[in-house]
Amino acid sequence: MRPRSNALSKASSLYLKQHQHNPVDWIEYSDAIFERARNEQKLLLFSIGYAACHWCHVMEHECFEDEEVAQLMNTHYICVKVDREERPDIDHLYMDALQLMTGSGGWPLNVVTLSDGRPFWGATYLPKERWMSALRDLHHLHTEDPERVLEYATQLSNGLKAMAETPSVSQEEFHWTNKELEEVKENFLSQIDPVNGGFRGAPKFMMPNTLELALHLNYLTPDDRLLQHLRTTLDCMSYGSLFDPINGGFARYSVDAKWHVVHFEKMAYDNAQLLSLYAKAYAVTKDKWYQKVCEQTLVFFEEWLFDSASGGYYSALDADSLNRHQEPEEGAYYTFTREELQETLGAQFPLFEKVYSINEIGHWENGNYLLYRTASFATLAKTLSLSEDQVISEIDKGLQKLKAFQLRRAKPSCDTKIITSWNALVLSGFAHCLRYLDLESDLKNKLITRADGLYSLLSERIQEDNCLIRIRQSDENNIEGFLEDYALTIQGFLDYGEVTHRSEMIDKADQLTRYCLDHFKEPQGFFYFTSEHQRKLVRRTVELEDNVISSSNAIMARNLLRLAVLLRNETFRAHSAQMCKNIKEQLKAHPRSYSHWMQASLNHIFDFHEIAVIGPNYELEVAQIAARYLPNSALAAATKPSDSGLLNQELHLDQTTIFACIKGSCSLPVHSSEALFTQLKYT
Repeated sequence: MRPRSNALSKASSLYLKQHQHNPVDWIEYSDAIFERARNEQKLLLFSIGYAACHWCHVMEHECFEDEEVAQLMNTHYICVKVDREERPDIDHLYMDALQLMTGSGGWPLNVVTLSDGRPFWGATYLPKERWMSALRDLHHLHTEDPERVLEYATQLSNGLKAMAETPSVSQEEFHWTNKELEEVKENFLSQIDPVNGGFRGAPKFMMPNTLELALHLNYLTPDDRLLQHLRTTLDCMSYGSLFDPINGGFARYSVDAKWHVVHFEKMAYDNAQLLSLYAKAYAVTKDKWYQKVCEQTLVFFEEWLFDSASGGYYSALDADSLNRHQEPEEGAYYTFTREELQETLGAQFPLFEKVYSINEIGHWENGNYLLYRTASFATLAKTLSLSEDQVISEIDKGLQKLKAFQLRRAKPSCDTKIITSWNALVLSGFAHCLRYLDLESDLKNKLITRADGLYSLLSERIQEDNCLIRIRQSDENNIEGFLEDYALTIQGFLDYGEVTHRSEMIDKADQLTRYCLDHFKEPQGFFYFTSEHQRKLVRRTVELEDNVISSSNAIMARNLLRLAVLLRNETFRAHSAQMCKNIKEQLKAHPRSYSHWMQASLNHIFDFHEIAVIGPNYELEVAQIAARYLPNSALAAATKPSDSGLLNQELHLDQTTIFACIKGSCSLPVHSSEALFTQLKYT
């Protein structure tokens, strides 16, 4: 007998399809749902999640697969399933609503609204009886006292609109004192965990944007505490269970403060940003382990997320997979019993037992262990009276055995959405690996091929009018891009452009930026998350604070400055500076939540070096320059000068020449990268 299906059977989203056989009469989000809710005089119930979400699966099993629950939901509500990765605009709105109502958030995100979409109740995971009780009470309240519901929905909507208000235009001169910079740094450092890295408390998210700020600040205002925080965090994250030593790649976050007990889904956006971060950290420290982390993460992208048909990368791996009893279990693919480790590893087990804490420290639950390392291989080798090479060689042998053992298990499911913004982050990650790492030629050439494929994919998603597609579902049905997609694609083109020196990447970044200025700009000079063409849901969100992905507005502020330099466009420079001026007070009060804004501001506060390398042998010199971590700079190179932009330089010498400029004013040209570093006072 075929299982019954609801309207989600026609969806393209894996998350929505996971619910296609629920007895709940789920429908996809569309503009038509509001008219239907009015006509049927029903409340709307939005349930928002994503395919790799563990607690989404739990609630589906306990509630949405239950006939009794489904009857209640179908009778009194129009039930709308939303993939937050397809529609981050809806997720932003209702997550803000949930946080206003409860002070916290998470997924699954369940919100009940009036027929026009104004919310008045929300919750995350609820077990069956609490879920049913809440839905009965809400229906009763709406039926018996609709004015009270309307009043609360109106108040909440006003609160949501207030949350979207942006700082007013600052008329002050853009200026930061040394005292203000020091206060921001001390505020930031006061919240760190000096032992385990990251910030104090649990759960712990990786937050690459905050670590990039530490790296950037340390470059401009050297402080051993910043560099130590960075190194402690990068080490602890990659030693702990968060990083998968067998398959590469990082899990989404750590439940505890020591990066041991992790939430197992693996997201493309996390791993892409960590590629960039570890590559930049390698450029500064030359720590070979950071290069190894990047190389293993590249393997993860290749083996688990790469789509050969499109050249793009899938969005995520599920936290759950089938265990030995063929039942879904969180982390089943990644954990091992002691007996499994002994039998699989054989001669390597005694070493693994010590290196990866196969003891009470590394025990997870129910007799299962996570591979949890607490020190560098060099430190462990000294403790074990072995050479570091011996330890690494034996560990590699053991990891290959465990990889072969895992291949007999059911793999976690993969969400095959290819999201523009996340793929743009992957392009930036690849660009930074090519720029900063010492890669073997075969790996480098393969990475260039993959980056070129990504660049082509993203370019193909730009329509004739420069509108950008977020997710390509079919020739007739695509999801239009949000500001996140534009900002990160522009950034990706600029990052890869600094590696390849292909002018069309700058041109496309410029075109997308102008589209944002035409269709996303709001009155204070920031950008709305949605374009003027997309439906307004209660309000138009303006994303200012950083999350696990940096604020799209902060990214745009940095993009505008980079383009201002590359194109000699002072209007872009002024716009970037104004955005940073407007956000200054929020940034000073909460630097941890505005870390990318701080980086954008640092680009204006300190000299921003405009570096042009021109001449027949530019590749050799530009490679030396690009390999240095120079966060307050933009780089362009070519064999000959151009008619405009940064490469428009007077050049009458038959040799490669390097120009270093600040706001268009150039120092004397030099002819070697070392001479440039001396000029920049970089040692």
